[in-house]
Amino acid sequence: MTKQQKWINFTIMLILFGVTVFILKKQINVNQMMTIAQTVKVGYILGAIGMMFGFWGLESLMIGLLLDHVDDKVERKHIPWIAIKTTLIGQYYSNITPFASGGQPIQLLLLRKHKVSTSNGTAILVGKFLVFQITVTLYALFLSLFNFRYIFNEMSLITGFLALGLVINTLGLSLIIFLAFKPSWIKYLGKKMNTLLSHVKLIKSREKSERKWVRFVEEYQQGIEKLKSDPKKTLILFALSILQVTLFFGITYVIYRALNLSGISPVKVITLQAILYMCVSFMPIPGTVGASEVGFSMVLGSVFTTHFVGVAMLLWRLISYYFGLLFCGIFTLIISIREQRRHKREAVSELTS
Repeated sequence: MTKQQKWINFTIMLILFGVTVFILKKQINVNQMMTIAQTVKVGYILGAIGMMFGFWGLESLMIGLLLDHVDDKVERKHIPWIAIKTTLIGQYYSNITPFASGGQPIQLLLLRKHKVSTSNGTAILVGKFLVFQITVTLYALFLSLFNFRYIFNEMSLITGFLALGLVINTLGLSLIIFLAFKPSWIKYLGKKMNTLLSHVKLIKSREKSERKWVRFVEEYQQGIEKLKSDPKKTLILFALSILQVTLFFGITYVIYRALNLSGISPVKVITLQAILYMCVSFMPIPGTVGASEVGFSMVLGSVFTTHFVGVAMLLWRLISYYFGLLFCGIFTLIISIREQRRHKREAVSELTS
């Protein structure tokens, strides 16, 4: 990481934090917040932070399992550290880029540094993404159907917004299914779309765009084939992924209890949080800043009530996003400094040898 990149990342963090503060100022009465803060149960807050570490730990475990399955050149004793580093640095770059698009490229680069081939690294990351995306979509759909009456009664004014999020993610799931069973259809669809976009002058080179689409399909096919080659391990990955998203969405319920609130079941709170995630995940904003805060008030306002919703939103964002941004950012910086020092030592050693 160069000095310029460090400053760019730091600036992005400040901008994201500034946007959040601006939104929170409109949502929170400072005096009211201070009064509520005095009654917050610290044990629950520590528990919520622990759930974030659990989320990352499960992510690392899944990457480690895929690495062990896909690449037999990496020594097993090194896999845990490679998986942890790949997870935390990937989380940091995902948090500061639109659509979390910066995570996978940097993770692939990290895996290549550890002698994992580009094809195997791509298969690992695509496999992990597919498992997570399938899990989180089916998870939210199942809970939405299970609690349909509660959702409709509590949030009838924003059902259109909720439906849009579910539809977009369901289309994404459908794409994954077709990639698994009918990849030729997806290639054909991409070819037709490129022809149309080229015709209306939205892309410069149709051939270049088609090659990118074919490469995208082939990379995902490779990831899917790796998952299909070991059904037992794939089922374990899905089980871990279910636990992972439950921990992440469950943070909101722990905050609910930290504010001395009760009366609503954890399943209902987790359902609403899963729906919120589905609704804002397609927003092209780093960390979905702005959309998440507004969405929290809309979707979970009935759970926390007007009196608590601002403080709840602040705690939720601090733990689920900003704590991760800070912790993973510091971890990334430390790794970057260590690698720079190692490169300098190696350069000096070569000059003196």
